[in-house]
Amino acid sequence: MKEFVLYIDGKVAGPFTQEKIDAMLAGGEILPDTPCAESGDQEWKPLNEVIRKKVSVRIARKTDQEEAEMKSAVSEKLDPDVRKKLMLYNLADAISVDKFTPVQAAAAIALHEEKLKKGKNLKILVGVVGFIGAFALSFSLFNYVDFSEAPGGQGRKLFATIFSKPVDPELEKQSKRLALDIRKFNELREEINSQPFTAPRGGNDPRQNFIGRVVIPNTDPSFVSGTVDATIFLKFLPRGNAEQPLAESVTFEVVQLSRSDEKTKEIAAKQAKMFAEFQRPLWRDADIRAAIKQDLGKDYPLDPNISLSQEILRQRLSQFSVKAIDAQLKLLIKDVEEGAEEAAKLKGLQEKAGKRKSGDNSRSQQVSGRSTSGLSSASSSQRAADYGRTEDWCTKKMPAFIEKFKTFLQENAPKYSSEARSAAWKDFESKELPQLKEFIEANTAQKAPVNKDGFFELKGRRTGNLCVIAHLPNLDLYFFPEENPSEGKTEAVAIKDCKVNVRQWNPAELLMDEVYKVVEKETAGGVTAMTEGRLLKKKVQVFRTSPLWCYIFVNKDAEENSRAGRPVCLAVSKEMFDRLNVGDTVPMEELLRLKYFSRPAESPIPSLLSTIAPEKFDEIKAAMEEDGKPFPPPPEVFSEEKLEEKPEADPEVPAEA
Repeated sequence: MKEFVLYIDGKVAGPFTQEKIDAMLAGGEILPDTPCAESGDQEWKPLNEVIRKKVSVRIARKTDQEEAEMKSAVSEKLDPDVRKKLMLYNLADAISVDKFTPVQAAAAIALHEEKLKKGKNLKILVGVVGFIGAFALSFSLFNYVDFSEAPGGQGRKLFATIFSKPVDPELEKQSKRLALDIRKFNELREEINSQPFTAPRGGNDPRQNFIGRVVIPNTDPSFVSGTVDATIFLKFLPRGNAEQPLAESVTFEVVQLSRSDEKTKEIAAKQAKMFAEFQRPLWRDADIRAAIKQDLGKDYPLDPNISLSQEILRQRLSQFSVKAIDAQLKLLIKDVEEGAEEAAKLKGLQEKAGKRKSGDNSRSQQVSGRSTSGLSSASSSQRAADYGRTEDWCTKKMPAFIEKFKTFLQENAPKYSSEARSAAWKDFESKELPQLKEFIEANTAQKAPVNKDGFFELKGRRTGNLCVIAHLPNLDLYFFPEENPSEGKTEAVAIKDCKVNVRQWNPAELLMDEVYKVVEKETAGGVTAMTEGRLLKKKVQVFRTSPLWCYIFVNKDAEENSRAGRPVCLAVSKEMFDRLNVGDTVPMEELLRLKYFSRPAESPIPSLLSTIAPEKFDEIKAAMEEDGKPFPPPPEVFSEEKLEEKPEADPEVPAEA
């Protein structure tokens, strides 16, 4: 183990081990700049430089040449005259004198002799230096020495100590030590105060922590999408007024039913048909005649041998008028009935005439009148057969046709009669439309609005049982649309591009819907630390208090979520800490801007400071209060400007304590 010698108060002391020197430094017996030399060194150096050099020596092994040079230097013996001077000048004793190398001994003797020459001049200035040193000390001891204290105080005692023996040879040494102590403690104070309190370590982005707590719902994230095509429906809507066209005021909604019903679909189809037809203009005379000819033309029981059919049907139907439908229908029925009665009478007369075999043709002509004017002069039996065919047509075929004609007119009444149209819609609206509405409302599984472009989305993967609701200003209409109809063949409200979009839940997408509340608030930091030193063997302290950091703990509502887990600890600013109360809900956007900590953390204590032991805290506080000094000092304000590595933009770190 290596040993060291020290040059203290004009004397060589030692040798000392490294442990002994560390203990002397800690006790204030020596200072870091005390001259020191290690065996083999050629000159005196400050103790702190020698100690640092020693550490590097331990790391790097010496070469053989260096070892040989050191042994050679140590083995050199001092000249006897040099030994006598060292002991005469009281620079060494019999034990330590052999530790000097010739170079070290020469340097120590030269330094001592130079000091003896300057001693007389220094005595003149020593009083002034002592006064200046004492005055500077009173301002550098952090208010511990005050010349304004009462007689007997520390300042007066120190002043009296310096000037009590102005001719004391030790006065120069005390003055230098005082100046050295003042300089060292000024440097120490500046160094301690220049060390910043940094932000707590361990803060991280909380996003992954929150994502890991997201509860995935049991519902399927897939959705059905499509486009509602209501061109046909909107085409038949009235124009409304100039300020608000009716077509623009209609909104659509897609409903998915839990089940379907054929009767309901029939009602919906009837409603769609009625609505489309009722938007068309009423029939004119030409329209109804064309409809009669088209729909009933194949049912006309025309017979070239029966003139009545030609006369009645062709004339009545070709002259049918919308304004006098009921009157014309009655005339048609009356003509048929009269024709049947007349044909029956003629048939009976001809049969009687044929039995009598009399040729009273003249009488038959008088009775028949106009009805027989076109008959040939055939026999009575032939004429009776012709009348029989006419009677059969009038009593059997023509009544059936008239009934069919009545049904045709009744079914198409809303097309040519506004009264019939209004009555038909009111009847449908009061009887069948409520059934349709009730069924759809009772079996609605989900619904989705249709945007202006006709697009909609429904949750899940089912595409069946879809219903489109058209919301008019005073009416709702229901349509069971065609799904994906062929291009250009849409004849009703339809849904195009209907497809299933399969997706998986992404916790990050659900994160913003999570709800967290403040469950606890806590602060950390505000720790008072100190460092100790000595001035003329008197202990002095420097105190600093670390910044105060604010934290909140947030969690989900335990009643609503059994998997809430441990609360999440987040660092917040003082302003946010004061604003939030326990139970307040914090938006996720705000939480993601904070920093996550596993527990409340505080600023690390700088290396030159140490925390005060709990058992000494009260003692120090009492001593400071007795001297009228505030203790502990208030917490310092954290400043990012003091940090060497300041983030460009870090809103998560609280800016103040």
